[in-house]
Amino acid sequence: MKSHLVRGSKLGFTLVELLVVIAIIGVLVALLLPAVQFARESARRAQCSNNLKQVALAAHNHHDTLRKLPPGYLGGLESDPLKHTYRYNTLNTQWNSLFPMLLPYMEQDMIRSRMTDITLNVEDQDTYWWGKSLTAQNCAYNLPGLVCPSTNPYQGTSGTTACLYMFQYTLELVYWPTPTNNALGRTNYLGNGGQFGDIPGYETYQGPFTRRSQNNMGAMTDGTSNTFFFGETTGGKASQYGTVRYGHSWMGSGVLPTYWGINDTMVSSSDKLSSKYYWYKFGSEHPNIVQFVMGDGAVKPIAQSINATTYTRLSGMRDNQQVGVPQ
Repeated sequence: MKSHLVRGSKLGFTLVELLVVIAIIGVLVALLLPAVQFARESARRAQCSNNLKQVALAAHNHHDTLRKLPPGYLGGLESDPLKHTYRYNTLNTQWNSLFPMLLPYMEQDMIRSRMTDITLNVEDQDTYWWGKSLTAQNCAYNLPGLVCPSTNPYQGTSGTTACLYMFQYTLELVYWPTPTNNALGRTNYLGNGGQFGDIPGYETYQGPFTRRSQNNMGAMTDGTSNTFFFGETTGGKASQYGTVRYGHSWMGSGVLPTYWGINDTMVSSSDKLSSKYYWYKFGSEHPNIVQFVMGDGAVKPIAQSINATTYTRLSGMRDNQQVGVPQ
């Protein structure tokens, strides 16, 4: 007679086995998170690149229709001999940016058509845009195509811009302190004003968009592929972990100069700040680069380590010193 015996056994993990499994899972998570973050940033950067391309396309369509690019901003009249010395509170003029002129070419003609109480003709002077009730009411639209997904311009802690312009070798940002006018629509993209706009002494490296400019594509004699058109800006940051300082309203902010560059700045032996910390520089949240769209519509990642001279020459549209975008 034969028989089979089946002995019972305890099923489960020992403490050592459990700890090993937890350790393996921890390593896998540590490997996976950077990959996920990298993928997300790559997607955000691609979206930002597409936004810049669409803004450039709108400027091209404006040019195709009117045979000229929009002015960077409506400051003093070209005929005024004191046009380079006025400040916003001493000159009764529009002070609006280039974006209201681009709205019809960004499929936002509805917004522009409601601004019937302001003159946006580059040859005509009018009063402050924020003093026009219909215009002011229609500046609250959030235009997603003007917002970089890696930066939130609606988190400005200091304020929101009313105007941004150059005078007497100075760049001035006029803003409403938070929370005043928090409803204004924002932008992370501004036009290239060149080294310092049309201020005397800096004309050599003048950009496509300056005070009441009326440039056409032919003005970029250095070549459209060698000239910055629009670039990214964050509005500045208060600290490494701080939020945005200023929200650039698309109605009030139109251009930035390249005078201060985009290179990293050493503020102490242990603290190095990139250009995203400064409201007066082009800058971005994308690691180590700032994206620009060139005059031909090509979007280029510009390394923050770019040679300062090369950066300045790329911002000038007719300095006769052609340089290619560093690879």
